[in-house]
Amino acid sequence: MNENERKLVKSALRPFVDSGMISAEAMNEITAEKTKEGRTAPPQLLTRPEAMERLGVCLQTMVNYEKAGLLNGIRIAGRRMVRYRSSDIEALLEVKKVA
Repeated sequence: MNENERKLVKSALRPFVDSGMISAEAMNEITAEKTKEGRTAPPQLLTRPEAMERLGVCLQTMVNYEKAGLLNGIRIAGRRMVRYRSSDIEALLEVKKVA
């Protein structure tokens, strides 16, 4: 599936995700780029409360991390939702351990 086809499929699936009929993870699995070995695993995304719990910080600290460029939140289009890559959270935890 090329990039244009992937975008078309995502736009067709978006109403089903918004209504809760399928999860965003299911949509990502459907549209994930395939490798010769099979499907690539989509990055695990954490909600803001999940990321805060894993890091052991409050909301303001999360906002400060984003402003400082330590974390890049993924904004969900059309919503005020933010997701964080699990790998980014783990990397920040490693930095916090060293400091």
